Amino acid sequence: MGLLNEESGAGDFGAVYMILVFAIAALALILVVKPMYQNAQKSIPKNVQTK
Repeated sequence: MGLLNEESGAGDFGAVYMILVFAIAALALILVVKPMYQNAQKSIPKNVQTK
């Protein structure tokens, strides 16, 4: 029984670990993509005005 409890505990930790990894990856994507998107929005009117 002890082995089963340890395995289920490890499985729960693995699930929590995967959720944390996905959350950190999502935050990293937001932190990287959002400034790029804002810079793209700023540069588009400049390109349109120069033409």
